[in-house]
Amino acid sequence: MPFDLTNLWNKILEYIKQEIGEQAFENWFTQTKLISVSDEIMVVEVPSNFLKDWIHDHYRDIMNIAILKTIGKVLPVKFE
Repeated sequence: MPFDLTNLWNKILEYIKQEIGEQAFENWFTQTKLISVSDEIMVVEVPSNFLKDWIHDHYRDIMNIAILKTIGKVLPVKFE
């Protein structure tokens, strides 16, 4: 399942931004980067464990919906 990672992540982020608003998006998602995707998992780079935990705890459901709407299925996200 080959993807243009930047384009794919931008589409996912656009959906997230619409759902959570500009300020929350700026706080939590501008420093993220999609580094790989396969049929089983997405790997997202984040700058800190704090950011990883916050996104996981507060935005996991929104991320899952964004991924589903963008690629047609939910994939687990691993943060690095």
